[in-house]
Amino acid sequence: MEDNLFDLAFNNVDKNSREFDLELLKEIKSLSNIPVNKFDSIMRKIMRKKTTCKLWFTNIPSNEWDGKSYRYCNYRCCPSSHKARHFFCLVLNRDRDFITVTDGFLTAV
Repeated sequence: MEDNLFDLAFNNVDKNSREFDLELLKEIKSLSNIPVNKFDSIMRKIMRKKTTCKLWFTNIPSNEWDGKSYRYCNYRCCPSSHKARHFFCLVLNRDRDFITVTDGFLTAV
């Protein structure tokens, strides 16, 4: 099931572009009811579409600038690459066993 979720069709899009990051964010925002113990591995798998670098992430809630205003997020991640231009800021809803991505946006590194 996991393998079929992340088949993205990017036609001649630069992997370091904002458009590519927005497409990844769109896929991430569609995630729901992910088992808590698999969330990090699924995020790494999605980010592998962008780069093979390790995934940096933090679960510390913060307010991030989205280019227009400050917005709340409780999960930030970014590939550990010097080419990374955006943090993926996510709002996660977590119950006991599952995580659902309720919102997300990009912010500059």
